[in-house]
Amino acid sequence: MFTVLEEALVEVRWRVDRDNCEGSIRKPLKYDAQELESATKGSAFDGRKDATPQDHIWTKKQQPSRPSCYSTFKRRNHGRNKQGRGHVKPVRCSNCSRCVPKDKAIKRYTVRPMVELAAVRDITEALVYKEYTLPKFYIKIHYCISCAVHAHIVRVRSREGRRSRAPPPRFRFKDGKKVAPQQAAKPL
Repeated sequence: MFTVLEEALVEVRWRVDRDNCEGSIRKPLKYDAQELESATKGSAFDGRKDATPQDHIWTKKQQPSRPSCYSTFKRRNHGRNKQGRGHVKPVRCSNCSRCVPKDKAIKRYTVRPMVELAAVRDITEALVYKEYTLPKFYIKIHYCISCAVHAHIVRVRSREGRRSRAPPPRFRFKDGKKVAPQQAAKPL
C-alpha cells in the first residue's frame, strides 16, 4: 500500500497532468527510474517483491513546450477573418463558383470603363456634351484560395513571410507607368 508521501506525490502528478491539458484522456506515461526510487524509498514497497509501483505512479519524463491537446497551425487567424463568430455566410467564387466563407474569400474591387479603349476616342468626338464622363463598371470580385493563387492575385509566402501582417505595397499607374504610392502623391 501507499504511504502518505506517495499518495501526495501521485495526487500532485495527476493535478499537473490535468492542468496542462484539460479534457484530454490521461494514460500511463513512462516513469523516471530515479524519481520512482526516491518516492518508494523507506516505504511499504521496500522488501516486497510482488508489489510494483509502476502501476500506480504517473509522471512525465519531459514537459513539452506547449500542452499536447493543441494542434499546430499554419496561420495565426487560421486563414480566416471570423474572429469569434461561429458561422459565416458563404459567397461564390467569381472564377469557379465554389462556395467559400465570406471571411475566407479573397476580395478585390475593380473599376473598369464600360466602353473599350479603342472606341473611347470615337465616342468622345461624337458627344454633344463636352464634359460627359463615360460610365464605368464597379465590380466586387470574390475568389476562392485556389483560384486566387492560380491567378497570382495572392502568392504563397514563406514561414517568416506569413508572420508579416502588413498589407502589401500598393502600386498606382501614372502616365502608363507603375509608380509607388509615395511618388504618385508628390506634385510635379
